[in-house]
Amino acid sequence: MLMLLVLTGCGPKVVLQLQEISLIDSTLWTVLEEAADPFDDRPEAFDCSPLGYGAESTYFEVDTTFCEYATFSQPTMADMVEGDLLTLVAWHLDLWAAEEAEAHMVVQVGDQVLYEEWIPIPSDSNIFEQKVNAAQSFPAGTPVYFHVHNHGYNNWAVGELTVETMVEVEL
Repeated sequence: MLMLLVLTGCGPKVVLQLQEISLIDSTLWTVLEEAADPFDDRPEAFDCSPLGYGAESTYFEVDTTFCEYATFSQPTMADMVEGDLLTLVAWHLDLWAAEEAEAHMVVQVGDQVLYEEWIPIPSDSNIFEQKVNAAQSFPAGTPVYFHVHNHGYNNWAVGELTVETMVEVEL
């Protein structure tokens, strides 16, 4: 959907145009230390080797064989206005563990949870596409969090997080 609003007066014409803008970059995720982790399910002891996470082309992946718990963060790359449409695409491959367990995944901007799921292990692979309106305005640079807590040999990924917002364009 394309929406235009032309603002006229002296000087160049300014058009408000609806644009979809990426909020994340797959290469900018960093693992958070305990003091900065906003989630309360952090185990007392866990392994999270740098071999267990990283950018894979246009998405960020966590392999829980090497990283069973982590919260990753990066600053958002654009402003969001209350009511803007946020779209998240994330997924996991088949979830497996030697014993039944439960996985936890959260994607959050600032203090707004965009997607949270507790998933039984074992489970089939799944793709999540979540569309939600921003509950409040967030400036560019607001932290976005990707949280994974998982027991077993599994892979999780965040592919995209975008915002549809009005931007000024000069004609």
